[in-house]
Amino acid sequence: MIYKAILASTLALTAGTASAQGFTGGYLGAEAQSYAEDDNNISPNYSAGIEYSFNRNWAISANIGSYDQGLLTGVGGNLTTHLIYHVNESASVGVFRSADAYEDDGIAFGQGMTGLEGGFESGNIGGEAFLGFYDSELDSDNLASLSGATLFGADASYAVTEAISANASFGYLNSDLEDITSISAGASYKFNAGPSIYAELGQFDAGDSDSTFIGVGANVALGAGRGTTFDIRSAFNSVRSGF
Repeated sequence: MIYKAILASTLALTAGTASAQGFTGGYLGAEAQSYAEDDNNISPNYSAGIEYSFNRNWAISANIGSYDQGLLTGVGGNLTTHLIYHVNESASVGVFRSADAYEDDGIAFGQGMTGLEGGFESGNIGGEAFLGFYDSELDSDNLASLSGATLFGADASYAVTEAISANASFGYLNSDLEDITSISAGASYKFNAGPSIYAELGQFDAGDSDSTFIGVGANVALGAGRGTTFDIRSAFNSVRSGF
């Protein structure tokens, strides 16, 4: 499928870029997600990212994700690029351009989004938030609910110890067809000089329907940094449900 091919290419690019001058971080991630209304299906999600710094203040990064969520009949994907300005050692702001795509029965559709983002990390506390606006032009009637839609997302974490963190996230999609909200909370554990693992419990509400979901996953940071400054900007990632 096209998203598996894109993901494989990105993983190869990530590995090849790791030794390049200016490379400051990256990650590889995998997650298994299950929904209360879909007991027989465990959904695999994959992601990867790389970041390149021009100097102490300016950087660019790219994230990619593949989403085979149980409430969808096809496969979703996203590609996000960021232009980042590091205000200081604790705060960063940026602009991003992303595209959500959906594939079902061999046919692919997509919708672009542009937005602003910001993040901080100080002491034991960290977080990020973004506001994105989907293009008003339709690439397909199948994604009509994303035409002109607004997407908001926020994540926060608190380091209980050097290895254990408590995490929370919130997502809100405002569209012509329906509004979707998602909230989750969980915890992560970082192995010494190794990957981090996490588990979360959440719920989304999409008009007349709602569902509880659980997720477990792992992330491997690449390079000297902790990954990328900002995350994927996608309806699949922020509201954890279909359109």
